[in-house]
Amino acid sequence: MNPSTEEKALIAEALETCACLGLRKTSRAVTRRFDTILDPSSLRSTQVVILLELAHNGTMTLSQLADAMFMEKSSMSRMVKTLADRGYISIEYSGGKRYASYTLEPEGLEAIRNVVPYWMKAQQEFIDALGENDWKDIREALLAAAKTMAGKS
Repeated sequence: MNPSTEEKALIAEALETCACLGLRKTSRAVTRRFDTILDPSSLRSTQVVILLELAHNGTMTLSQLADAMFMEKSSMSRMVKTLADRGYISIEYSGGKRYASYTLEPEGLEAIRNVVPYWMKAQQEFIDALGENDWKDIREALLAAAKTMAGKS
């Protein structure tokens, strides 16, 4: 069964104006480009951000990391395991394996130092594509939207 002409117009409008789809496409494109530039560091952009969060905040729980990045805990759990397996972070369990806290290890700090030049290149390429002022405005609007949509405003 095919949609009617009226339904097709509504479907086309939804695809063109959907905030979720537009943001996902943009996020995937930006992530793909950052990951390409970061490739020599052997880190993905999502891994770099976790290391940066731990370097900035110190020891964090899984929930704190997931909340900081607006991620599901199950996805975050897989990501931190990879970083722990590489020796970049340590995991300390309390209450059995139910509660864990994550700390940046010296190897993780060294990984940050190694990835910074690649990250700076990716970040500058992105800013150059948008313009400094537009990026500032977009960044502020996106952060406000994320907080609002997550019920944190």
